[in-house]
Amino acid sequence: MQNIITRRRPCRPTIVCVVLAIAASPAWAQSSKKIGIGVQASVLQVSGSTGPTDVGAGGRASYRITDRLDLEGEINFFPQDADDVLKGGQKTQALVGVKAGYRNDRFGVFAKARPGFVRFGEGQQPAGTACILIFPPPASCFVPETRFAMDLGGVLEVYLAAAAGLRLDVGDTIIRATDNSLRFGTSARTTNNVQVSGGFLFRF
Repeated sequence: MQNIITRRRPCRPTIVCVVLAIAASPAWAQSSKKIGIGVQASVLQVSGSTGPTDVGAGGRASYRITDRLDLEGEINFFPQDADDVLKGGQKTQALVGVKAGYRNDRFGVFAKARPGFVRFGEGQQPAGTACILIFPPPASCFVPETRFAMDLGGVLEVYLAAAAGLRLDVGDTIIRATDNSLRFGTSARTTNNVQVSGGFLFRF
């Protein structure tokens, strides 16, 4: 019995050494850089709307919880078509959520889920008001509206250096309308809206 116990003991330091070797690999070494910031250009196709796709820009900040999980927030502004009520006018988007997946010292692939809101510059007609009968109606007939949004999709990051890289997002921005919302050519209360973003990322 004593011999059996003696033979088992050397296995314990071996397991510890394996764990330490994994933690010292390049993929794990990146975990020391926990803060991230970025800038991006973004395109958003509002479901049912007519005309060109909305093009905007914004910024992003993130905090690495683990090597496979990040908490992040993003803001985008779409400035064009300020008086185009058929598309909701100017738009501001804010999202906060998580990004989870796999990364090494060269690239990362993730899934994302980020709730937030999209604010439409011309999102609804005030109750009890009437507009002149022209088409399209003037922007003065409408007021801004904030709608709940959920961004679901995927992320690809390519690391050019230890503290810099490129990022591509492809996702479905799900937007929930209210009873008084303009629907932009669709009767659906909840719409799926394709959004693609690309830009730079920096880590500290």
